[in-house]
Order: sequence, then C-alpha cells, then structure tokens
Amino acid sequence: MKKAMEIFLPLASNHSILLGIAGLLLVFWTMRRVKKNNTKKVSPPPEVTGAWPLIGHLRLLSAGKQPLARTLGAMADEYGPIFSIRVGMHRSVVISSWETAMDSFSTNDKILSNRPSTCAGKYMGYEYAVMPFAHHGPLWRSMRKLVVGEMLSNNTLEKLKPVWTSELHTNLKELYASTTTRFRAPKPVDISEWFKHMTLNLIVKLISGGRYKYKPNRDAAARDADDEETSRMGKAFSEFMRLTGELVPGDAFYPTGLVRWLDFGGAIAGMKQSAKDLDDIFQKWIDEHVERRSERRSANAAAGSVDDDRDFIDALLSVIDREFESVDKSYSRETIIKAALHSVLVDGADTLGLNLEWVLSNLLNNPIALKKVQEEIDAIIGGSERWVQDSDIEQMVYLQAAVKESMRLYPTAPLLSPHKAIEDCTIGGYTVTKGTVVYPNVWKIQRDPRVWSEPEKFSPERFLGQVERETDPGKYFGFIPFGFGRRSCPGNYYALKVTHLTIARLIQGFTVTTPGNMPVDMLEGISITLTRANPLKVFIDSRLPSSFYE
Repeated sequence: MKKAMEIFLPLASNHSILLGIAGLLLVFWTMRRVKKNNTKKVSPPPEVTGAWPLIGHLRLLSAGKQPLARTLGAMADEYGPIFSIRVGMHRSVVISSWETAMDSFSTNDKILSNRPSTCAGKYMGYEYAVMPFAHHGPLWRSMRKLVVGEMLSNNTLEKLKPVWTSELHTNLKELYASTTTRFRAPKPVDISEWFKHMTLNLIVKLISGGRYKYKPNRDAAARDADDEETSRMGKAFSEFMRLTGELVPGDAFYPTGLVRWLDFGGAIAGMKQSAKDLDDIFQKWIDEHVERRSERRSANAAAGSVDDDRDFIDALLSVIDREFESVDKSYSRETIIKAALHSVLVDGADTLGLNLEWVLSNLLNNPIALKKVQEEIDAIIGGSERWVQDSDIEQMVYLQAAVKESMRLYPTAPLLSPHKAIEDCTIGGYTVTKGTVVYPNVWKIQRDPRVWSEPEKFSPERFLGQVERETDPGKYFGFIPFGFGRRSCPGNYYALKVTHLTIARLIQGFTVTTPGNMPVDMLEGISITLTRANPLKVFIDSRLPSSFYE
C-alpha cells in the first residue's frame, strides 16, 4: 500500500500542475474573447417581423403589385439601411444605403464575391458556368477574362466600333422605313419592341456576325426561317429572364435535392426548356463558324494568307484551349463557349433595351430636358450635316447627365445579383455570418434623400458637376447602377456607349412624340429587371433629309 502511494502521489502532483496550467490558459483565452467581443458588435442585423415557420417572409415579399425593390425599400424605411429576412428557410440580408454599399463592395468585396447556388444557375447557366451565376473561383476568373478581353473591353469595343455603329444605323433605317407611309395615316410605333430588337441585333452581330430583320406586325403566314429563329431566341431569352427572377421552391427549402426533384409549379421544367432552346441556337452558331473557319483556312492556305477573327465566336474558337487549359475539365470546350455567349447576351441585350426605354420615357415626360439634349446635339453636329458619331458623345455633357439621371431613378437591375458571404464580416456595424446571402437594393440606395435632393425628381443637372461625386463617398457609392467591385457588370462600357449613341441618333434623326401629347405612364413591371408595365408607344417623324436614312 505504501509502495502504491509513493507511485501515485508524484503522478497526482504532476496532474495538479497540468490542471493548473490548463486553467490559467482557459482564463487567458476567456479574457481575450471577452475583450474582443467588447470591441466589436456581434449582433446580427434586425430581422423583419412577421416571419412564418418554413416559409419565412415569402408571403410579405410576394404581396402587392409592385417591384420587389420597392417592397424592400419600404422595409428599409422601417428597419433601417440593413436588415435581415428569411427567404423560405434561408436567412438573407438587404442593404439599402451608400454606407452599407461601401462596406459591402469596398471593405468586404472579396468576402462577398461568391454567388449562391440556385436552380437558375444550375439548369439555365450550364451548371454555374455562365458568368452571373458562377461561383467565385478559377472558372469565374477565366470566364470574366475571356468575355471582357475578347468582347467587352474598351480596346475591343473600339476595334469593333465600325461593326456595332453600322448595325445601329441599319436598325435606324429599318425604323424609318417601317414608319414611312404614303397612303395611310401614321400609327404609333412600339418603340419598346424596336429597342429590344435593336439591342439583340447589335449583340448578335458582334457575337456571330448575323442579324435579324426588323419586321413589326409581321403576318403569321409570311413568316420565314429568320422570323422563326428571331421568335425562338426572343421567347427563350424572355423566359430566361422571367425564370431567373422567379422564386423556386428548390431554392427556398430543405432538402434542396428532393424539393427540386418534385418541381412544384413546373418552374424547373420551364428552365430546362429555355436552356435547351438557347443551347440549340448557340450550337447552330458554333457549327456554322467551325464549318466556315475550315473553308477559310483551306482558302488561306492556298493563298498563303492568315485568317483573322471576325466576331466573338471566331475569337472564342481561337483562344478557348489556351485560356481554359487550367480550368475544371468537367466542363467541355463547347460548354465553355456557350456559357461565354450566354454571359454576353445577359449583359448586352435585355437590360440595355430596358435602359433605353426608361431614358426615352424620362425625356418625353420632361420636355425641357429633351429640348436641351436636342439643342446640344444640333449645336455640336451643326444641323443636318452628318449623323452623330461615337466620338461626339464626349462633348454632349447634358445627354450624358440625362442618361445617368434615368439610370439613377430607374436602374434596370433594381436588386443586384445576390452576393454570398464566404466568411463572417461586418456591414453597417452588424455581423453578417458566413453563408448569408446579401441583396443590394440599388433602387433604394439611389433614391436616398441624404445624398440626392428631391430624389424622386428627374433632374439631369445634378450630374453636371463631376468633382463633387469624385470626392463625396455618398454620391460615389450612392450611384451604382452597374454594381461595384469584383462582381460588377463587365458590360457597363458597352452599355453606356450604345445608350448614348442610340438616344443621340434617335433624337437627332426623329421628332418623337406621345399619342395625344399625353405624359408617358411610368408604371413599373414585376420582374427581376426593372421593366415597363406597358410598352412605350410613340409617333416618330423624320427630322433629316431622306438621304440620311438610306
């Protein structure tokens, strides 16, 4: 017994020492945690009341006949510039001020650079390969480099200027021809349809070298193959935009896989059909280009010349293997090309056409501003000597201000694409935890009365002084129609180029009026993008000699 005690007592003593050291370490760690927590807010953003089990705030978000950005804007008035909502079983955060935008896109830009997994991204985005849906990582970086470098960069668009400006002029001639009448009274033009057709034509020309003719009120019996593809493309893309903004049960509830498999409401079936329709068109374009390139190579080899890339698909076929050498091989070469085409279509067609609608709508409802734009154009161009050129736009400061003011009031993406936090961060003094989805409410941010005096008023003059905006963070982060940071819209340069020149030539070449000179209704549609509830219909009359439209 004594022997055993002699062995045990040293062990017990050593054990006590170890316990003492562990206790001291625990106290030290606890004190550090307390000190850290005392210097940093750890409370989450306030949550909107009225959430129900399982569905969260869905009933509040889907109630009413107004855009979601307005509904969330009203919540911001009650709960503050940052608040949380539950979309089904998922917690999300909405930011609604320039300060929270600065925290999100400057301080925490890298942390909020990811995208959530959605049914739209899976079924219509080539398994998250299309750039707006892509998760942050090597694929997204390579895709952005490819799309910007080969299509949307300033240098590339300058090189392609003869292509897209010529296509714009062709569309203006078609508009003129469709409204020139001899034996019948003039009818109002659905300018919304023309904007949609024109912007689609511009991007299709740059992508594939093709185009679709403008045929308003086309008789069904006279439809041809061109009409069919135009119709299919338009319908598929409209369905894509509609379904992207639709809340799918598979995105809101667990278990995600089971809910998606059940496909309540048939949204996933619709996504698959839309994806197939677009994929068929992309495949047709690619096949045609591969065949033509092969023919050109044979001809060039015989002539001893080198073939140049003629459009975006040609460029993609030339660089795809080199650019994606180190990227996930689970995506085929053709899938990457199609995803790149889709990425450009998303940035270059739908929202651009909507932006043109809102700019013209605002100018028609503000005749003094419209007159100033027209007088500025006439003063710089000199009457009817020539068409406005892209190089003239830099001098047209009032036109640029009018476009910015329209984008402030009516951003075509009123809610930016959702950002997913890859780790905990602080926004507006609140902790946003890893995995939270953050929705920037651009519509609300850009109508902040602390930043913009009389924020509901259309006043281009507020954008005539640029010095203040460069030095005032409120005006800098208070105007973000294209987003900000890593996930900002890569097509912003292209969008502004086309918007400025289209509006300038439309106002230079035509007198645009509303039926009965009535105000344009500014009712907004219900969509992921800020659409007009009703098409914009106008009368147009040429202002220039007929030779300008030949």
